[in-house]
Amino acid sequence: MTMTKLEAVNIALDAIGEEAVNSLASATADAESAERMLDEAKREVLSQGWGFNTRTIYLTLDVDGRFVVPGNALSVVTTGPHALFDVVVDGGYLLNKYTNSTVWGSPNKIQVEIVYDRDFEVLPYTLSNYIARYNAVRFQKRALGSISRNSLAYQDLMDAKAIALADDNIKRGDSMIWGNSGSAEAMYRRNRFTGR
Repeated sequence: MTMTKLEAVNIALDAIGEEAVNSLASATADAESAERMLDEAKREVLSQGWGFNTRTIYLTLDVDGRFVVPGNALSVVTTGPHALFDVVVDGGYLLNKYTNSTVWGSPNKIQVEIVYDRDFEVLPYTLSNYIARYNAVRFQKRALGSISRNSLAYQDLMDAKAIALADDNIKRGDSMIWGNSGSAEAMYRRNRFTGR
């Protein structure tokens, strides 16, 4: 199950007391603003690196002696045997900060961890819900600055964030934090419904 951008925009509109829209194509000025902010919020949240959008791969030198970085990469860091290389992305290529160049002589391949941008509609539901709630709080704050309405939206955001983090940890197999999926769900239910 996934959330659509339309559903996420309508969550933001609801946060400011506006009527839902039936289509993003025939949207109001507020809906267009909410959609733009949703795209910003998505990139901001995804850039933190989640299990489904983070991969460790090897980049190989191209014919010009450069490492080409995928266009949808939000961040790239060297890892493994190449962790000591200090790099940034420059013009779609990996720049060696030590030599200040995108042209590498060696190694001919380099291990990196890449955090990828993804379309909203392919995100796991728990994460798209978190992003939609995060966007709703930001949108409400910019549009109204309302403290009373913001507290309700903020609680929805915190609940969605807790669920997204628990889901991501379970899918990553992060047993050091959660143990197993049953304990993560029990921890969430206990905190959510009893306040303890």
